[in-house]
Amino acid sequence: MKFFQSFKYLLVIVCLCQNTFAADIAGRVIMARGDVHAISDNGESRKLKRRDSIFSHEIIKTGSASRIQIRFIDNALLALKENSELNIKAYVYNEANEKDNQVLMELVTGGFRTLTGKIGKGNKEAYKVDTPVASIGIRGTLYDVQIAVDKIYAGVWKGGIALNTEQGDFDLGMNANFDFAEISSSGDFTGLLVPPEALTSPSATGQNDDDSEGKQGFDSDNTQEDSSENEDTSGTSSDPGLALGDGDNKNIPSPFDKDTAPDQNIVQDSDSFTQDTIEEGESLQDADDLLLPTEGYSPDIRLSPEEFTQLASNPKVAFLIGNGAQDIGVSLNTDGTGDSFFLSPTVLADGTSGYETIRRASASEKDFSNIIPWSDQVSWGIWQGTEATPIERYTRFDNDQFFEPLASDLFYMEFSPASTLEMSNGLTEGLFTFSTSSASLIGTGQTDFIASASNGGQITHLAAQFDLSVSSRSYSLNNIYLDIEVDIDNDMSADQTWNVSAANGQVDSSNITIDTLQGFLTDVQTEQQIQVNGTLNGFLLSPKAGTTVIDTFAGGFELSTIDGVEHVGGVIILQSGQVIPQ
Repeated sequence: MKFFQSFKYLLVIVCLCQNTFAADIAGRVIMARGDVHAISDNGESRKLKRRDSIFSHEIIKTGSASRIQIRFIDNALLALKENSELNIKAYVYNEANEKDNQVLMELVTGGFRTLTGKIGKGNKEAYKVDTPVASIGIRGTLYDVQIAVDKIYAGVWKGGIALNTEQGDFDLGMNANFDFAEISSSGDFTGLLVPPEALTSPSATGQNDDDSEGKQGFDSDNTQEDSSENEDTSGTSSDPGLALGDGDNKNIPSPFDKDTAPDQNIVQDSDSFTQDTIEEGESLQDADDLLLPTEGYSPDIRLSPEEFTQLASNPKVAFLIGNGAQDIGVSLNTDGTGDSFFLSPTVLADGTSGYETIRRASASEKDFSNIIPWSDQVSWGIWQGTEATPIERYTRFDNDQFFEPLASDLFYMEFSPASTLEMSNGLTEGLFTFSTSSASLIGTGQTDFIASASNGGQITHLAAQFDLSVSSRSYSLNNIYLDIEVDIDNDMSADQTWNVSAANGQVDSSNITIDTLQGFLTDVQTEQQIQVNGTLNGFLLSPKAGTTVIDTFAGGFELSTIDGVEHVGGVIILQSGQVIPQ
């Protein structure tokens, strides 16, 4: 009995010592190559090697042609690039008491890629990474950050991050308009449609010959994880239409499929893989090992090498309206037919985000030779899918033969949205009125809208307007209305009028969202009315060549009666008129 009591006392002392020691450990080294050191808070330096511990309050430095990969105590993974300095100010993980968890790091120079762990999945406020020009918070994420001479680049491959700069708060990834961004030394945010050269896709295949120490990505055979959330479900879609449902469809999709990439290993998170069971070959794919596809290669079987090259270098934005919903995607035109085709975000059956490839195939395209958009910043059209000749929607990244048919019209509008910097330079203080110009276009062969009604009538008149107020780089919308006339019996007179308005809307960089349009559909003959709801969404466009003026809006609208029986929709261009000083 006395021995047992002494043993319990000894066990308590040992546990206390272990807990005190473990509380200081931030993680362990999975792989270290070249000149990699840890510098303690008292200035002592030690060279790091595989399986070494990493402690809070240490600074990790990598030299030229050197890099390190770390698994942290909450199973987060981080790959630090060459010539980088990362200050681990605090890394605390307490599974029993989540409120004690904290990640506080500072990237002083260089860059990293990280897949956040359990702390990132729990209390999002507990995670923060500082850089010279922005602070980064996360929402369960695989992301990159790279410091350049006078800016930083950030990119999200899965989840989302929140950036805080001197100019305000900006989101990337999930529920945001951009997955990639450039932040200047003064904190100005510029959203990017494609990954900058400083970042590389985790879907790309690493081809470094010297990568003999570890496999690329996470080795699922070693982790032995069996999680349904990582299964490949990209071959099914919960919605055969273009509908984005809860509003997540406002995102501009990444040129790479972040959540259902062809190489699923690379984004697989292993909660069961602990620091004490690190196996040979386990490593986070380092950004230096991630090469953009070489010529003649495409990681998505639905895209040819030429198409993927354009996707990674020179895509346009496309506003799509079809099947009673609006969407924003990427427009390409390198399929050899001369047609555009689109990549559009969608929600898979398991609730994760993916994207689909949409091609006209044998569907007809309406002749718009006499309906030319008045702005040369815009091109548009309508694909007319039928059951016999449908539009083809390819939803499986690993299958270029299977498609889901779309037997309905698809409106599209292609353009280049304004960047944050262009917005700052092109919109001065004051009130800008954006409106249609239909009356001035009569007889020119040009127009500022194309639209259709579900009852087969012709849209004979459309007038729209909103006021954009600019003050200290802050934007607000008001005085919003949309009036439409429909000729059902083709007698050149209006049989229906749609009149809707909204008190305000949202402005996020160049993206404008008005989803509270309300009003009435009126039968001209009977004067009967039915309530109508709708949306008007789009972008302010980049200035014309040689100017800095932001004076054009392009987007789409969708209006429906509350009983869902009738709707009208289309694409529209608005132009700014006089600036009214405030």
